[in-house]
Amino acid sequence: MKKIKKLSETPDDDMLLEYLQNLNSSKELEEKILNDEFAKEAAEGLSAIDAGKRLLLKNDLNSSLKKLTNTRNKRKEKFTIQPVYYIAVFLILLLVIVSYVVIKKFYR
Repeated sequence: MKKIKKLSETPDDDMLLEYLQNLNSSKELEEKILNDEFAKEAAEGLSAIDAGKRLLLKNDLNSSLKKLTNTRNKRKEKFTIQPVYYIAVFLILLLVIVSYVVIKKFYR
């Protein structure tokens, strides 16, 4: 079974962008990229894109991820049952039971 890497062991998107722009070329960062298959693939893919489009791509992806996660949170909020509904269901059931008992007593 593969060992799951800690988040601190993987380089984040800003570190990859700095590395590709030659702003950060530390040995530690290079080792992290070489040891992480995902980071290696990401660096390879980002190096094929010119520098101006990289930043736009990153911003577009981040904004679309935020939109997706916000819509999921809104969906979760829609399905929460408020206490008013519990009270309404309880009162309806109570009314049905009382009606049943009253009707049974009158037909005896």
